[in-house]
Amino acid sequence: MRHIPLRRRVTAACTGVVAVGALTLAGLTGSATAAPEPRATPASAPDAALLRAMERDLGLTPAEARQRIAGEAAATDIAATLKKRLGASFAGARVTGDGATLVVATTDPAERRTITAAGAKAERADHGLAVLEAAKAGLDAAAGRRAPEGVPLWYVDTTASRVVLQATDRAAADRFAAAAGVDRALVKVVRASEEPRTYADLRGGDAYYMNGSGRCSIGFPVKRGASQAGFVTAGHCGTVGTSTTGVNQQAQGTFQGSSFPGRDHAWVATNANWTPRNLVNGYGNADVTVAAPPRHWSVPPSAARVPPPAGGAAPCSSSTPPSPTRRAPSPG
Repeated sequence: MRHIPLRRRVTAACTGVVAVGALTLAGLTGSATAAPEPRATPASAPDAALLRAMERDLGLTPAEARQRIAGEAAATDIAATLKKRLGASFAGARVTGDGATLVVATTDPAERRTITAAGAKAERADHGLAVLEAAKAGLDAAAGRRAPEGVPLWYVDTTASRVVLQATDRAAADRFAAAAGVDRALVKVVRASEEPRTYADLRGGDAYYMNGSGRCSIGFPVKRGASQAGFVTAGHCGTVGTSTTGVNQQAQGTFQGSSFPGRDHAWVATNANWTPRNLVNGYGNADVTVAAPPRHWSVPPSAARVPPPAGGAAPCSSSTPPSPTRRAPSPG
């Protein structure tokens, strides 16, 4: 469960309840050691928009919403106090239920009385929060050295008293934990059906590479039909079938049509990780936004040769006006 920074807990507590029904109080992450900052909006005078949202999403009356906000604010202060008092045995805290009940977990059964005396509900946990956060820090460090394949997300879940690894491959999660030197007993693997993908923009003037060697630049981004993205470029940059990688050295696309010598133009179809934008690279200045009617254009056979800035990519093809919704030129 994601922790919310201590200083934001009053407002975040309410929105967190709307989203998931229970809030894990931050401060519980160990990152907040100073006293909480003064609240911008006191619990006695909550924001009107927040009250309306709680009425809409939770079915609370204004009076009930104010009561919940006040209860969560009090729980925040109690949790911060108990975190300091319990020390290494502190295993997290959360607010749950309509009554904003504060639940505080500990690894030491002898501390249950301390928790209940402070007005919270005590809960037994297998591992202290500091131990779990140290394990997560180890995973973070390992990922910094080598990003794990098949493990897109990991986080501390104080309810489960584990570091949760979301993975498309359980074996990959086990290897990742082992490489980080994390005790397997601290880890819970949850199967993930999807992995995040990185996306990059296509801009006029951006460099790209052909077959991992030669370098050219994008004339302007295009779309063929409703979904196929790509860009127009110079025909001398590649022949049909030439593969391209972006300036970030990631796989980008393939030449679908090329004409050279003569008209010297071509078009490249890109993969789903690239998004055509109506922008021209500003080369150190702000990108130039290009406006054009929202319709498909037929790319003319003639194109102006645009020299790159000093040290830039090879000349590319361009035409006016560029638009990300244009249809790419047909081969020939």
